[in-house]
Amino acid sequence: MSKELVRWFETRLKVEAIRMINTQVKIAVVSIEELIRGIKLAIDGKELEFEESLNRQSKTKKESDVLRRKIVEELAKGELPPDDRVGLMHLTRQIDEVIGWTLGSQRILDVFRLKNVSPELHD
Repeated sequence: MSKELVRWFETRLKVEAIRMINTQVKIAVVSIEELIRGIKLAIDGKELEFEESLNRQSKTKKESDVLRRKIVEELAKGELPPDDRVGLMHLTRQIDEVIGWTLGSQRILDVFRLKNVSPELHD
């Protein structure tokens, strides 16, 4: 196989992996927005809506997990330089952790219902 063809495949792989990472970043933004929405619902004592928000957050995390695995598979296929591959894998893992933290934060809100705390802590 010619070097030019190999470079073309490497570029395509890198672009595909970056496109998927971009999608993962968008999922992270949705997750953060859902956490903000969940905090407001918790403060307002809207338990049913909060539960729905928590369910959406859980689905977002599952979606992120599936995408993270696909990104890792895509990166593992290629002939990318090791530093590039490791860097992109590290980035996708960190983005997934952010999404996990938002879900964890919302689960904590579920346990510590804000409507039941003192006004000082509530504020």
